[in-house]
Amino acid sequence: MANNSKDIKKEVEQDIKDIASITEVAFRTITDSIKDLFDDALTSGQSIIKTVSKDMQKSLNSLVKDSNNLVINQSRINKGLYTQKDISKQLLANEDKLYKLELQHTAALKTIEEDTLLTEQEKMELIKGINQEYSKALDYNHLFTDQLHQQSEQLGEVEKTMGNVGTLAEGLSKGLKKAGLGALDTRLGIGDALANTRQMVVESKGAATNLDASKHFAKQLGSNLFKAVDPTTLIVAGIKELVDTFKLVDNSVGDTAKKFNLNYTEALNVNEELTRTANLSNDAAVTTEKLRKTMIAVGSALGSNAVLNEKDLTTFTKLTEQAGYQTDELMEIQKLSLSQGKSLEDNTKEILGGAQAYAAQNKLVVNEKEVLKEVNKAGASIKLSLKGSADELARSVVQAKQFGLNLEQADKISSSLLDFESSISNELDAELMTGKNLNLETARQLALNNDIAGAAAEVAKQVGNSEQFGKMNRLQQEAIAKAAGLTRDELAQSIMDREALVKLSDVEGKDAKEKFDNLVKQVGMEEAKKRLGNEQLANQFQQQSIQERFTQGIDKLKDLFVGLIEPVLAIVEPLVKLVEVVLPAINVLLSPLIEGFSLLGDLVTSFVNGLKEGNPLAIGLAGALGLVASKAIIGAVGAIFQSLAQIPFGVGLLLAGTAVAGLFSLIGKAQQVKDVVSPANGKTQISTKEGGLLELSPNDDLLAAPGIASARNGGGGGGSSAMIDIGPMVERLSAVENVLIQILHKEGTITLDGTKMGTAMAVGSYKIQ
Repeated sequence: MANNSKDIKKEVEQDIKDIASITEVAFRTITDSIKDLFDDALTSGQSIIKTVSKDMQKSLNSLVKDSNNLVINQSRINKGLYTQKDISKQLLANEDKLYKLELQHTAALKTIEEDTLLTEQEKMELIKGINQEYSKALDYNHLFTDQLHQQSEQLGEVEKTMGNVGTLAEGLSKGLKKAGLGALDTRLGIGDALANTRQMVVESKGAATNLDASKHFAKQLGSNLFKAVDPTTLIVAGIKELVDTFKLVDNSVGDTAKKFNLNYTEALNVNEELTRTANLSNDAAVTTEKLRKTMIAVGSALGSNAVLNEKDLTTFTKLTEQAGYQTDELMEIQKLSLSQGKSLEDNTKEILGGAQAYAAQNKLVVNEKEVLKEVNKAGASIKLSLKGSADELARSVVQAKQFGLNLEQADKISSSLLDFESSISNELDAELMTGKNLNLETARQLALNNDIAGAAAEVAKQVGNSEQFGKMNRLQQEAIAKAAGLTRDELAQSIMDREALVKLSDVEGKDAKEKFDNLVKQVGMEEAKKRLGNEQLANQFQQQSIQERFTQGIDKLKDLFVGLIEPVLAIVEPLVKLVEVVLPAINVLLSPLIEGFSLLGDLVTSFVNGLKEGNPLAIGLAGALGLVASKAIIGAVGAIFQSLAQIPFGVGLLLAGTAVAGLFSLIGKAQQVKDVVSPANGKTQISTKEGGLLELSPNDDLLAAPGIASARNGGGGGGSSAMIDIGPMVERLSAVENVLIQILHKEGTITLDGTKMGTAMAVGSYKIQ
């Protein structure tokens, strides 16, 4: 059987190749023939005819390319990559090309007829040749399109066998992409699985059934899923989803905090409650984010940051997500429920059940969904006048609808009736104009008792039907409309709507009444309404498409990650607070140190500038530093001998002596200096040009700087020596030294809200409030 199938497949493919080859050769021959016809008949000056000739050749060459598509098509059909839609596109494109060729053929004939350079005989021969080749082109194109139609029929049979497998695959793919899971769509290889299933159906030559196609597709999808679900893929996908969810939840919490005037921690607690509610609902339409949006919408409408109770929050979300209501179409009913202390679900069921019950009693078929919306739109005064009863509101809406009116119009009629003087006057005028005997006293009493629907119904009964209204003249119509409290157009529209509803409800209305009456006999009126309401609400919760439900299922899975992220945010948020507080503390801690280093830099700069300028204080300080350096050198010499003396056989002493000699050779090298302070330590010798080698008294300090002699002699210059009393300067330096030492050894404690944060050196005591 398998071999036979392969043989048939090869035969089909060969036939397609043969036909494609025949049509290709034929079109090319026709193109060449037309070119030769024009070339033989035309002269170089006939540019218009040449242009027409080239246009026809281009169109024929385009058809040559199309004929090659037959082979490509069959190859793709066999691989399951083509659908009937793809072939249909080619057929439409071919029709466009043939239409263009037809226009060019007509233009060519007309151009030849009008050509003045050709003889009549030449024209006839040229036209005859072009018509013959054009006719051949149409014949071969017909052969080509026949093959396209056969391929289309073949694919039609394939798609018939596939059934809803293709629709399911496309819906699944779109659903994943819409949910932001395009990568999963690729991993599952939905397109490949669908193509493989089509290929199986093509190869079966009609033997496969829809069940076979469904099984094959599921098997292919399962195989791809098994390949896609490896640990690495799951880990990477999981991490990405966690990161994305972290951002989403964080943004949601921040938005909740802003909308409800809460701090972040409070908003996070609210979000956690919403997640718990979503999880307990076990409903794909109820997720944390959707509950949050409902909460914000209700809070905004009420001008309150109080969180809606769990039951109403869930019901409101399901009505918008599953039943398709808009938020504003439920908001007034939600407010009514809150004011009554009843749940939104109970009121919704009561409205839907009451509407269906009243409609059935009156042999009407109404859209309960529209009734619910109408109740929502009813004014506050109407709601309170009916004591906020959901059942009464539903009854009033249906009763008004029975007479082609809405609650707003019914209320308008009641208001008109209760303007007694004007209403009675309008009634008498209408009777006079129309000859009708009107009695609106009952309607006025009903209006006075706030039964606006009943009052409207009583008025509507007396205005007549569309036939009677149509026979009235304009003034009569306006008079009776004015008596009813409506405009002429409003009254006419209400009559038309009332009669249309009765006709639409003719058969179904009788059936509905019969069913309802039987139900009332079994369980009683109240229980019957309750059951109808439960049934209506349950039905509305099941009105979503498969794609919508699939998308919601994906969103529900994402909620698992939300539950994981919220505890993490609860930990991260205090850490962020700590960082926000510690950063200023660190800044305070570092500020004194930075100021200290800045001050030290300023001192060094002042010291260097003082030396350059011959400042006595700077020179004195330099002398003190030189004394410290001398002590350091002596200490270094002692350390050298102490370290190297450990080496035996006198080698250590030799090395120590060498090292010290090297040290002093560096120090002993004469260096050119500008100013110098040399502290006394024994005898000091200096060499000068004027006095030769001079030896100072023992323990005399040496101070060399420009202008000292002048300062000594009152600025007159001269003198052999210059002495400055640096005692006060040394005392001041010592005082500075003591202060610096105290600063360096002083500890300060930094505390934050009573908590010790750390110890600062030389910054005093700081406390951050």
